[in-house]
Amino acid sequence: MVPRSGRVAGTTDVLNPYVLLDADDREVAAAGEFLRAMTADGSPATTLRSYCYELLSWMRFLWAVEVGWDRTSRREARDYAL
Repeated sequence: MVPRSGRVAGTTDVLNPYVLLDADDREVAAAGEFLRAMTADGSPATTLRSYCYELLSWMRFLWAVEVGWDRTSRREARDYAL
């Protein structure tokens, strides 16, 4: 069972309109970097929001299996997809 921890939050910052927050309401740094890179590449806010929710799903899975995003392997990707 994957707990519904973390959330996506809107901001008033036009360069960073959405953030991914963990269960303690701290920004998930890796997701923030990725989203800022997408903004720099010209992605619209609607795309950033969609990606943020997909990242939230992925991070919830990783939190549930207790694997850090920087230690994931093909095994976690496979299990997530299944």
